[in-house]
Amino acid sequence: MKRLFTVLLFALNIISYAQSRSFQSTSYAYKSKTNKGWGQWSKKIQTKVLITIDEKNEELRIDSDIPQRYTIQSVIDQGYNSKNNKYIRFSGLDKDLRPCTIMLMFSNGKNSHQIYFIYNDFKFYYNFFDNANFSN
Repeated sequence: MKRLFTVLLFALNIISYAQSRSFQSTSYAYKSKTNKGWGQWSKKIQTKVLITIDEKNEELRIDSDIPQRYTIQSVIDQGYNSKNNKYIRFSGLDKDLRPCTIMLMFSNGKNSHQIYFIYNDFKFYYNFFDNANFSN
């Protein structure tokens, strides 16, 4: 599990000795699955919530109005998408022990990143930037 978080922290260009690192989101969006497939993404909704990657407790936390907690279980895969953006996908569990896929996407040549939470019938993501972070 420590290797998993080392990969996660390295991908975010975070110094390896950090116990946790926090970022402030700038917006989020969501979409649902219908009987015809995935719907359209919602418009981006402005938000400033704290996103924390906690290596010691092996979890991701989103401190929104309804706090979200995700336990990282394993790396699914990593690579580059068709736009040459790096991604890493993890299997995880939310605080209600529902399985989900967590994906970090690193925009090529930009400081913007996204963290996706993907369920069978619903998915959402938060945008955050390298320069919109603050240390604990």
